[in-house]
Amino acid sequence: RSMMAASAAMGSFTLLILGALGTLVTAFFLYGIAMPLTNGALTVAVADRVLGGNAGWREVWMLLFHRLGPLLTAVIPAAALVAFGFVMLFVPGLVLGLLFAFVAPVVLIEGLRGRAALQRSAQLVSSDWLRVALMSIVGAALRAAAVIIAGSFIPSSALFVSSLERTR
Repeated sequence: RSMMAASAAMGSFTLLILGALGTLVTAFFLYGIAMPLTNGALTVAVADRVLGGNAGWREVWMLLFHRLGPLLTAVIPAAALVAFGFVMLFVPGLVLGLLFAFVAPVVLIEGLRGRAALQRSAQLVSSDWLRVALMSIVGAALRAAAVIIAGSFIPSSALFVSSLERTR
C-alpha cells in the first residue's frame, strides 16, 4: 500500500515538473522569440514611416527577415536568460525581461549583435527604468483587459476559449 502511495506521489511530481517545463518552453518561444520578432517588425515599420517610406506589412516582415540572423543572436540569449531568471525566483526574470525590453530595436536600428545588443538594451533601460517599468505594467494591464473583454464576447463553444481562460 505504501508502495502505491509513493508511486502516485512520484507520478504527481513528474506531472508537475513536466507541466512546469511545458510552460517554460511555451513562454520561451512566445515571449522570448515571437514577441521580440513582432516588436522588431513594429520597429521596422516605424523606422520606414519616419524615413518617408510606405512599406506594407509584407515588406516590413521581409525587411525584418533580412536581418533575422543578427536579431536572433541577441533575442535567443535574452530569452534564455529571462527564462532562467524566472526559473530561479521569478523576480530575476522580471528584472531581466525589463532590461532586455529594447533588444530588437537596438539590433535593428543601431546594428548591434549578441552581447553588445543586450548590454545596450540594459543601458537604455537603466537610464529611465521607471518609465520602462510603468509602460510594461500598462501593457500588461491592457492585455489583461483585452482578455477579459474578449472572454465576455467569445462563445464558450469556440475552440480557443480554453487557452483564453488559462491566461486570466
